[in-house]
Parts: sequence; structure tokens; C-alpha cells
Amino acid sequence: MPGLTGLTGLMLSRAVAPIACLLSLGLAPSVAGARPATPAESATPAKSPNSAIVTTPATAVARPPDTRPVSAAEQRSFDQFQRQYDPAPGAGKARLMAERPAGKGPWQLSATMETPPRLAMPGVCQLERSVFRHVPQAPDGQPWRADGMALPYVWLAVAGPCVAPARPVRLLQALPPEVVLQLLKENAALLNRARLLFAGNTQCARLRALPFALDALGRGPRANGAPTIYTLLFRGERGELAQVDARYSRAELTAWNVSCPAP
Repeated sequence: MPGLTGLTGLMLSRAVAPIACLLSLGLAPSVAGARPATPAESATPAKSPNSAIVTTPATAVARPPDTRPVSAAEQRSFDQFQRQYDPAPGAGKARLMAERPAGKGPWQLSATMETPPRLAMPGVCQLERSVFRHVPQAPDGQPWRADGMALPYVWLAVAGPCVAPARPVRLLQALPPEVVLQLLKENAALLNRARLLFAGNTQCARLRALPFALDALGRGPRANGAPTIYTLLFRGERGELAQVDARYSRAELTAWNVSCPAP
């Protein structure tokens, strides 16, 4: 009969052999009491203890709408409407567009008309843009409708004549010229300072690190005796919206509040 030491060694060797086999197959935990790693976890590289872990919510990438050329009949339909309706003095030729969101449903027709760009105030260029929507089978037989009033669009002037950028900024309400100029110049700095406020807003927290571009300027409601609030509406690459409310503290504009309405 083997001694106690020999018997113990024999038992250990018989117990360790199956575990070693399981470890070679990746089916046993390496630490007692630990659960086996899932395939996804096994494929994830180890992180340094000092590395920051950032959790990013999964966001579906919005599919761009389908487009197609406008038919001759659709162009004639708008031309006939345009002869009866002048959206803005000096407006140029309309640009028609046919879109189908997410590739589903009927095609949606729209037409955009713009006035020539001009220097509206020192340092600021402006144009007026009118948008029209096609309404099939309209009860009154008029298939085109103005999408609200013509809105001014502004951008910072540079040397030479005014040339509209790809994304001019909507001017939702009339603002003092010097305020428009300052908001256009300082919108990026105001957004960066407002990102600290994003963390305290449940709607904005997940958007805190996203890139945004200025989309519109306006003025918020004013309470009796309170400073005027100016609103800066920013739009993200996937349509996310973030509004920064700013007000003057002496001669400096400061970010006062943020909100993130649904697109």
C-alpha cells in the first residue's frame, strides 16, 4: 500500500489532469470561483488599470434618404405655381428635390428659392430662403404649399463678395446686428463652455462629446427685469439637437442653460 504522501500525490495528479485538459480547451476558469469568460470577453484586449473606460450607448446610423431627378411634369407643376406666388423679391431659380426617407413610402417633393447673398450688416452676409412642399391630391387643387415664411440665413463675411456656405445659419427672430455678429463669432466657444452643463441634463448627457455645427439663432422668452436670453441651436452629424441659452454678463456672453429636444 502506498504511503500517505504517495497516495496524496496520486489523487492530486488524477484531479489535476481533467482540469488541465479543460484549461487547454478554454472551458475552465483560471481562478477558483470565477466564471468562464464568454467568447466576446475573451476577444476583448485587456485594459491598463490606468486607462479610462468610456461607455458609449449604441446609436443606429440613420440612413440618408433616397433621391431621384425631378420629372418634367413635376418641374412644370412648380413653374405654374411660381407664376402665381412670389416668395421673396429677387429670388432666383427654384431648386427642386425628390426624396424618399429610408427608401420607403411615396416620394416627397420640395422646392427651395433663395435671394442673392448680400452684406446685410458689417461682418455678416445674409440671404432669404423660401421652401415649398408638394401636397398630392390637395382639396383646393393647388399642389404646392409654402413651408412657413421666408427665413433669413446668415454667416460671417469674408474678403470679397458674399458667397453662401453649405450650411448658413437660420435667423429665427430679428436680433441686433452686433449680437448676430458676436454669436456667429463665439458660437464654438459658447458650445464648449456649455458642455459642462450637458452632464447635469438627462437629455443632453449622452450628447456631451458629440461634434455639433451651429444651425439657428434666436431669442428666448424674457421675464420681467431678467436679461435677454439668446438661443443657439446646434445640430449633430446624425440630426441630434442641442440648444444653448446664452446671456450677457457685462459685455461677455456666457452659456446659461442647455436643452436637447428630440430631432
